[in-house]
Amino acid sequence: MLALIVTFTISQFPLITQAFFLHPYYRQNQNARLIRLGLIPIALVLLASFGFQWRAEAVVDSFTNVFFGAFLGALALRSLIWGMVYEPYYLLSDPNPAGKGFFDRLCFAFSLYCSPRGIGWSFGVPAKPLNQTRMAFFLETLTRFLINMIILIGIVIPLMAIDKSPLGTTLLLRHVATFFAGALAWMTLDILGCILRLIALAFQRNLTHYPFLFDYPIKATNLADFWSRRWHSLVKHIFFETGGRPVQSLVASCIGEGHLSRALGIIGAFSVSGFVHELALYFATSFDPTFCTTLFFASQGLGVILEACFRRLTGLRVDGWPGRVWMFIWLVGWGRPMINSWSEKGVVDWDAMRALFS
Repeated sequence: MLALIVTFTISQFPLITQAFFLHPYYRQNQNARLIRLGLIPIALVLLASFGFQWRAEAVVDSFTNVFFGAFLGALALRSLIWGMVYEPYYLLSDPNPAGKGFFDRLCFAFSLYCSPRGIGWSFGVPAKPLNQTRMAFFLETLTRFLINMIILIGIVIPLMAIDKSPLGTTLLLRHVATFFAGALAWMTLDILGCILRLIALAFQRNLTHYPFLFDYPIKATNLADFWSRRWHSLVKHIFFETGGRPVQSLVASCIGEGHLSRALGIIGAFSVSGFVHELALYFATSFDPTFCTTLFFASQGLGVILEACFRRLTGLRVDGWPGRVWMFIWLVGWGRPMINSWSEKGVVDWDAMRALFS
């Protein structure tokens, strides 16, 4: 395990260095841009090397490896973005930082590295005011963590029952299992988000940069609301910059800027998300030649486009209970092949789960 930790640490050096040279101090420095660009292949090789080593040697379950595989994929895409972006990044609260010494730039690099959502950064969204004390922040986070743990157990139990049931392969129960699998991902990531909030609190970080990862996805009334606001935005910027923006720019350069270029840009962003999740599946188990995961995420982009077309044609927004029903039908309908694939490949070890809860 020590060798894996050392390899992982080494694999992060190129990204930290790229983040270092994204400091506003290097705004007019052409050499800094070339260094960031030249570090891309080094970062990709080191990340791949660590990934293969982890996959071969680490003794962890497949479910954990899914998240770790997605994490490595996101890091690789971040390196691409940081290597090719033209303008340096800056905090919206401090666009021209007074501290420009080496240590200041190093702190900036680590802060940028730990801010994938870009909250409060020039490449992300402004931070919302925190209208609570640090103790209230702690209690709210702890409460949500405990509630999520209870819900997580309540989700795992019916999933285990469906997996064991002779009726588990029926169409109805397969769709029910798909819904619960999505809820399982929600709860697992939200618990991780609570842990990150507690770490930020312990290390005296700016708490306005650490809102909850999720905004109750089950309350969404359409796909656009679900994916843009309710679901987590940990890697939304990454998918837009590596999939959405390039596809939109390419199409716009060929046929001009318009509805089609924007629509294909949306599908491009969702497709990159699919590729990262395919990598996560490979990292956890094996390659899926059917690309069910990529098809699921690309279909979500198509669903968002269909909602926009509906509003443009009718003047009505997909909303309310009809919108919620449509959203769940689209999510579960396209999600079932993906969940079936992940289940068949053993992403979740149900025997181990039964032993844990028995």
